[in-house]
Amino acid sequence: MKIFQKILFLLFLLPPYTVLGTQTDIQASPHFQVFNAMKKNQPEKYEQTLTLVKEHVEKNIGPVTEIAVDSSIKEQPISILVVAPTLQRNYYTLVTSGMSVLSMHDPFDQIEHYGELVVCLPANWMPSLASVIDSDADAKKFWPIDLLIKLARYPHVNNTYINSGHTIPQGPENNPYPQFNRILIHFPIKLGEDFGVLPTKDARTAILFHGVYPIFADEFDYKKRHNSDDLLDYLIYQGVSLILDVDRKSTCR
Repeated sequence: MKIFQKILFLLFLLPPYTVLGTQTDIQASPHFQVFNAMKKNQPEKYEQTLTLVKEHVEKNIGPVTEIAVDSSIKEQPISILVVAPTLQRNYYTLVTSGMSVLSMHDPFDQIEHYGELVVCLPANWMPSLASVIDSDADAKKFWPIDLLIKLARYPHVNNTYINSGHTIPQGPENNPYPQFNRILIHFPIKLGEDFGVLPTKDARTAILFHGVYPIFADEFDYKKRHNSDDLLDYLIYQGVSLILDVDRKSTCR
């Protein structure tokens, strides 16, 4: 599949709470390479951010079991951290790391934003991240991962910023679920207030974690008639959550 040929992934399988740097390379397909080979070319700040985000995820959600790194843009690698389902949280949690290395400039308020993204997938979505990234995998299963990577680069490629309440259009290209033609960026409900903000000790005042919510065109129209908070409240009222449900119907029909 072309979508997999364009993206180079490094994948690691971590035992719970393994210290960064002791991962075992799966090498499940030609898309995987040894972490240490990439590490030499990876900017130091990306490694520091990855460690910081991983610690924050494990403190507030659970052990990171897999990490995939998209290095298709060498200057801006984007990692996907995976927390596997548990009895308490019966869903996968996917969190980006790397988006917050670069600031997102707000031209109106002259504020520098730093953010990462998160989405949750049903427990039956995948047996492992490796199985979804593999070149023979179903593109529908890969879509949330591809979406996170594209959204993480979106503000830097387009010289803009992403913040809670924003909606981002989705074209039909490489989108196996065209009914979701907008992405709502908002607070990651289900993961708790402590997870949403990561204070830092460097120039970044804080890293904000934003939930990714695919929405329908008429739900986007609802937002335009009201506002993003009203839309999120309405989606929650209708049973929509951060856990991706590609079979759901529009709440505005």
